[in-house]
Amino acid sequence: MRSTTKVCIVGSSDSLIGKSLGEKIDSHEIVVRINQPEISGFEKDVGSRLNHSFISIWQIAKGVTGIGPIVNKDCFERLRNEEGESAVVLPTSKLFFGLNYDFHCFYREISPFIDDSIMINFIDTSPGVPFINMKKWKKRGFSRRPTNGTLVVDYYRRLYGRINIVGFGHPSDVAREKFYHYWDTNKEKDLPAMHKYHEPNIDTAWLNRLHKKNKINILELDE
Repeated sequence: MRSTTKVCIVGSSDSLIGKSLGEKIDSHEIVVRINQPEISGFEKDVGSRLNHSFISIWQIAKGVTGIGPIVNKDCFERLRNEEGESAVVLPTSKLFFGLNYDFHCFYREISPFIDDSIMINFIDTSPGVPFINMKKWKKRGFSRRPTNGTLVVDYYRRLYGRINIVGFGHPSDVAREKFYHYWDTNKEKDLPAMHKYHEPNIDTAWLNRLHKKNKINILELDE
């Protein structure tokens, strides 16, 4: 039997702005946010609560030298100041898009920054492991790796059944090929990494199909 826990996955799309969904987001039992988004000043639209924080490896390390990662200390300071119960990190076997790096060495480098106020779990997102089975995603119409947001939605959907998501769609006031974080002030240039490593339009189409099949609920579409 699937859990009846109310879960909301909050993305960082510009589609959140002006929807005043903050109170509805915060009403969930579990609120999940991805890659340490900006919250302060946007609470009316994005809420303020945080239970699980999914963080990519590039949030933790600014880069890699020959002897180890260049640790982003600010990432851990933010985790200490958040009220979230856990930080679930998404590492890969080939960090930083092709550069091989030993994960155990990586953990040894970051361990001095982890204390009792931070609980971290690691999920392997390497091609071929269950979390990111590219054969499965190709059958769903993906030719590139899904975004971390899409992977998190799929992960929690398998854990809890039907979940709510918000902040994954296209902003309504710009061309459909453009993607921004809701806190971005510069609308002249969209997120280049989104198109270099992912196919955001494919992700959006897949999530919309799940919504139509009543397997997830996209909160913006309720308004």
